[in-house]
Amino acid sequence: MNRFLLDLQNIDWQNQGIANDTPLRGDYPRLRRTTELLDGTKSIIPRKWLLSSTPQKAIDEEPEQSDAQKFRHPNCIKIKTFPLISKQIYSGDRFLPCRRGYSFEMAHYLLRKNDKVENTHIIDVCKEVDSLDVTYRRKALRAMIIERVLMPELDQDKILRFSGSMVRPRNPPRPEYEEKKGSWKCAPRKRSLIGSADKMLSIPDRFPDSLSNNSKAVDWSCNDMIAVTDYDRLNIYDNNSEKVSSYRANTDTDSVEITDIKWGDDGNKLIMSVYIPIAHISTLTMYDLKKEKILWEVTCECWSLFAEAGCVMRCICWSARDRQIVTGCNSKISMFDSGTGKFLYSKHQHDSDILTLSFSPNFKHLVSTAQDRLVRVFAWPELTPCFNIRFYKPIKAVAWHPQVPDLLCLGGRKNGSLSLWNVNKCAMMAHVRPKFNGCVENLAWNKLSGELIVHWTYKEGDNKYTIVAVLASFNRIVDVLPLDKETQLSFLKFNATHERLITSVTVTFCSNNVCSIWNFFGNEKSFQGQCTRHCSSSQRRQGVMVHNPIR
Repeated sequence: MNRFLLDLQNIDWQNQGIANDTPLRGDYPRLRRTTELLDGTKSIIPRKWLLSSTPQKAIDEEPEQSDAQKFRHPNCIKIKTFPLISKQIYSGDRFLPCRRGYSFEMAHYLLRKNDKVENTHIIDVCKEVDSLDVTYRRKALRAMIIERVLMPELDQDKILRFSGSMVRPRNPPRPEYEEKKGSWKCAPRKRSLIGSADKMLSIPDRFPDSLSNNSKAVDWSCNDMIAVTDYDRLNIYDNNSEKVSSYRANTDTDSVEITDIKWGDDGNKLIMSVYIPIAHISTLTMYDLKKEKILWEVTCECWSLFAEAGCVMRCICWSARDRQIVTGCNSKISMFDSGTGKFLYSKHQHDSDILTLSFSPNFKHLVSTAQDRLVRVFAWPELTPCFNIRFYKPIKAVAWHPQVPDLLCLGGRKNGSLSLWNVNKCAMMAHVRPKFNGCVENLAWNKLSGELIVHWTYKEGDNKYTIVAVLASFNRIVDVLPLDKETQLSFLKFNATHERLITSVTVTFCSNNVCSIWNFFGNEKSFQGQCTRHCSSSQRRQGVMVHNPIR
């Protein structure tokens, strides 16, 4: 076969006098293409090849003249050729992209630290809080540089590009570092907003060291009425620290304590639980602020079962539309009619005292925590158990996401850990723990921004410290409550519109409760105006703002 091809080459090409300038590929010659002439005969048209030995003069010669010289054969027809498209000759390596005119300034800087892999489940709370101001300043400076294009290479993604054209800076500019995807739906703030306390209220407290430490006996209504318990007395103040109403539990003995209080959605009715240690019983009392009198009072049905240990209602809450009152006492969850106080039913759900009860925003689930270190989630109103979570220590800080009602956040007591749970999937979605060994005392989720407020306490030696941080996710702190770290908080809650935050501090040397009111969004009138502009009277239900930017 090879011999036949070589003979064909010698006969045709030598007879026609056409030079063979076709480069060989391996040991086989490349055959010429043939073109049919007008008389039916075939003519071989040579292919143009540029060899390494081709002189520059031949390359620079016009294509049409070069082709005319090659095709001066009497049997060939004149073929009109088109000029070749000249390409830019790149003297560099053809396998590397052209980077002419591209800035390599960013190649001299350290873009990412790869020295050690950081544990994403541990957050240094103290370090994050101390560096808040520096972090926001760096972000603002970077945004200004990118916006004014002072350093074009600051916003480039790659050092090596496959295109010689510069990419314009993106709008909006990229943040200083790529933030990890949040664990929940949130619209975090861009800078620190919480300043000093907007108002401080001093409320007398005759007995700061009560039996239940009065850690929950403070509540804030949608009408800006603050209810505070004074051992056996209930005092109601307005936002100017003026007493509006007062009530004292009428019993035959002085040893009485109000263990918990909760305002209704209308802001006029208040439910309270009263414990009588001598009789080992607890009573449930409904108080009307407008009428300034007691509407009804009932005794817990399980007091006879726990006559020796006593029945103590440590937590109470309202059901949807204030129809029922749900209480937690010694291992039982009970339900009462809110209009008449009639006992409906109760179920044994824990093996010890129940500490916390909380409804999900859609009132489809109820979570309870107890001294038996169990956290139980039930389907409401059947109280069907969904799943249980066991911790090393009893949990008392729980919070539901305001717009994703299936997300539940739990605060640990052993190492101050935070865990996020999906109650529909019965699975933990995320968790984190601080570097210090402490515990989570309070949790609150803001309805407007979706930010989580965490109240931690931790010890350093014999000293106990407090820190209240605002979290956009488990790995990002965006703000902090400017409190002295030696301050001991006993209460933390948002008002009905979730624009202000109230904290309660017990001052032992003067036996007073100091309630501080904070503007959670600072003096951002634009943010508050944006929220209130879309909120008409039809969008407000019983003083609660429905619109928020995280929807």
